Amino acid sequence: MSKVCQLLIVFTIFALALPACRSTRGVKGVSPAEQIAEYIASNEGDATPIAYINGETITRGVLVGLAATMADTNGITLEQAYQDALSLLIQNTLLEQESERRGYTPTDQEAIERTRQYIEGAKKIPEAERLLEKQAERLGVSLKSEEFIQLYAPTMKRMMLAERLNQHILDEVGGDPAHFEAALQALVANLLNNASIEIVSANLPPEAANVHIPTVAELPLIKNPKPIQEGAYP
Repeated sequence: MSKVCQLLIVFTIFALALPACRSTRGVKGVSPAEQIAEYIASNEGDATPIAYINGETITRGVLVGLAATMADTNGITLEQAYQDALSLLIQNTLLEQESERRGYTPTDQEAIERTRQYIEGAKKIPEAERLLEKQAERLGVSLKSEEFIQLYAPTMKRMMLAERLNQHILDEVGGDPAHFEAALQALVANLLNNASIEIVSANLPPEAANVHIPTVAELPLIKNPKPIQEGAYP
């Protein structure tokens, strides 16, 4: 995975997680979101592998960035944040891989068009727009440029994979939110039980020394279920 993709993926995970997080302590003149973004960006180039999920690499930069976000926004220890971050990354990777296996991968053009919509939507939310501007600045391009859209599109593809899998599961259960949640939990449990997962302990940060491959009960979708909201997938 390229350095650009690592940075965009971590920022995207952070941006998606932020609305559900509680407020955090801030430095005068700098919002909590900006503080976390700076921390994430400082680790953006670390491509050292810390885990393999069915052959797909999870890098130390992505793990560190996500763990820092979780620690700051959820008020938990960094040690717990590393475990939660790893569990989330494993879960999401397995679901993205399943979506690809089922043939739900969007085309490059679909991802580009969706990225344009995403950027337009962010303009209506000042904090979201600032985060995108920071991403563009780190990459040395303008948020309004076609180059940024092209750089962001691969990350949008990953987001769309999850969306499409959710939509198909929802369709399969007739649109019932409770049945959707049960079906998604059963799927992710089956994917974990049949996955080939390796943690490269020697490459983990010191605070992550005790992380482990999560059990089914420790996966975020099982541990903290959030039923789909009506109208989430029009």
